[in-house]
Amino acid sequence: MSHDNKMIYIAQKNEPLSEKQKSANLNTLGFLFTPIWISIVGINCIFLAQVLEMWLSFGTRITISYIGSYDVGSLAAGIIWSLAQIAFELTSEHAEKKSKRFIALLFLVISILLESGFSFSRGQIISTAEIPDSGSLISSGMMEWVIVKGGAIGSGIFGLIVPVAQVLIGSIAWRNFIIPVFSIFFQFFGRFLKEICFGFKRFFQEVYYAITKLFQEKLPPFAKNLQRQIRKCKNELARCNFLYKTLREEKTNLSGSRPQLYEAIEEEIKNVKQNLKELIDQFKAEIDKVKSNINSCTNLDELRRCARERERVMMNLKQFFTFDANARALCKLIQSPKQFKKWENKAKQFNSNLNNLKTTIAELTNNHIPSLLNQLSEEDTEQIPSYVRVEFQNSISSLKSTSENLKKEIEQIDPLDPSISSPSSSQYDNIRSKVLQLREHILDNQKLLKKECKELKKDMKKKLKEFKISWLKRLWLSFTLAVALFLIIPVVCPKPAYCQLFQPSTSKCVVVLLDETGSFGLHSGSQPGFWPEIIRIVQNIVSHLHPGDYFAVIGIDDHGFDFQDVRIPFTRLPENILRASVAKRKLINSLRRLKPRPNIPRTDIFGAIDHAAYLISHLRQTHNDITQGLVIVFSDMIQTAPLPTAQHTFPDGTTGIFLYVNARGVNQWQKLIDSWKKRLSPLNLNIQGFYQRGETQEALNVIFRLLQHY
Repeated sequence: MSHDNKMIYIAQKNEPLSEKQKSANLNTLGFLFTPIWISIVGINCIFLAQVLEMWLSFGTRITISYIGSYDVGSLAAGIIWSLAQIAFELTSEHAEKKSKRFIALLFLVISILLESGFSFSRGQIISTAEIPDSGSLISSGMMEWVIVKGGAIGSGIFGLIVPVAQVLIGSIAWRNFIIPVFSIFFQFFGRFLKEICFGFKRFFQEVYYAITKLFQEKLPPFAKNLQRQIRKCKNELARCNFLYKTLREEKTNLSGSRPQLYEAIEEEIKNVKQNLKELIDQFKAEIDKVKSNINSCTNLDELRRCARERERVMMNLKQFFTFDANARALCKLIQSPKQFKKWENKAKQFNSNLNNLKTTIAELTNNHIPSLLNQLSEEDTEQIPSYVRVEFQNSISSLKSTSENLKKEIEQIDPLDPSISSPSSSQYDNIRSKVLQLREHILDNQKLLKKECKELKKDMKKKLKEFKISWLKRLWLSFTLAVALFLIIPVVCPKPAYCQLFQPSTSKCVVVLLDETGSFGLHSGSQPGFWPEIIRIVQNIVSHLHPGDYFAVIGIDDHGFDFQDVRIPFTRLPENILRASVAKRKLINSLRRLKPRPNIPRTDIFGAIDHAAYLISHLRQTHNDITQGLVIVFSDMIQTAPLPTAQHTFPDGTTGIFLYVNARGVNQWQKLIDSWKKRLSPLNLNIQGFYQRGETQEALNVIFRLLQHY
């Protein structure tokens, strides 16, 4: 081992273990959290099944006792989703590579956020009663309770809490109970198999020894003696081989631990000082450069660049830790005179053992093994069976080749040089004090450079403060200029056309009359007549309104001019286009929820028209921005109630249009129109036309043209 490798090894040897290297322990907390985690996993599977049932439904449902009925597809998807979260959690904690842990953690976070998002969407859909048209059945359970209590937001929060609790409690349960229990089980199982295998091995060994003993008893005395000598040589050769390996490792250790001479350590100290001086000069030059750049900064971008350069200098200061580690390694390399003497004795003992081993292997190779061959050749062949003689010859030849190879390898080991100049105690104290002074010098320079970097930070803050003051001045100047332009431009520049488009003076007043009687609104019983169709038409009319327009809905029943007949009171659309769009959306939702009132035996159309005249007149008196009025009547125009007397008139500029008028034959149609024109003429209503159901699109075109602002 070289001197540089020694210093690296010594510097890395004292590093503490990371948290990943610490094994998990079995404790009570993990035992208590394991059943809680199993319960949360079940809750999460059921929760995911309820969430995914909105979009993933196979139509086949199964009933689980004490839990409920769930779709097979959504339940399977929920179980797979929950198991995937468990897999991501275990991979993010126990994977060896950092990249795998990061990818698993990323997928775990995405799966949790998706679960929370799906839960929020399901709560939003159910709370607004906008169920998809897929026809899938929605199971009742914990989700409905959460939606009732917390709405869509509560549902989303519940969808976030459940998987997060599964991850947090599951990590404790796996680390402190499940993994240790499985580890203990597999260790016990391995030991059990080991005992079984070694039991069979001992049985076969005993059988082999019994057969060998029986075979030996049948051999002649000379063969037995020769066999004992061969076995003795084998044992001696095995001992020599073991000693050879031991001495080879010992030589490697002694060569690596040979005390470093103080002259070499002093040379290393000089090199470290020289490199440290160059590094300090380099850092000082970089700090001076950054300082000059800070003083010459003229904008924030240059100051940010200087901040990045300062951070780079601070990061490079970590190089001093390397110098300090080298100094500590040098300190460990310094050995006392006693350690020098101890190594010298070990080297002498090694040389003695090496010489003894060489003598033993030479005696075994040159004398003992050849004598066995001589004894086997001199003995009468008839006293030893041929197969035993061949076996002896093969064993002796194998011993001879093995001993010769081992002898060559042992001869390649060179003895150590035990002669080493042991230093005195004063030299030891002197070199140790030099290394300690070197460490102090390194740490002092590191502190000094850190202090200079902190001074750079103060200079940057001071410069930034100057920039902020100048920036505030420029901001105040820009604000003053903007205010001046804001005050001057409206006076100098003419108002554009689109600004004059939606003025209060061009607002319209739209009143819709809906027939709710049994002959029109309802056919019979609960079967709807024209009502859903008319509601969609009115919604289309509302969508064509403009900012500033007024809108109201009056129901036609058996007694006109009743304020309870106002189904939607007057609503003015804001002049802001965006707010007007929101207001129209609210009106459309109100129309969607509007249902005809039941049990209305007769129809009073004229009373409802008189009521509309009163409302429009009153609105025109209180709001001067209304220039035109539009009355839209959806009715068959068959007056069955007694005809009341007109009490109010429409203001000038009010137009009336009648849809879904019911008449059979030309004569009856003309007669109906003439009668209504005669009745409505005192009301000052400009009648645009009467339209049957088949002429609805033509009537809508007329209405849209009237709703246009001029």
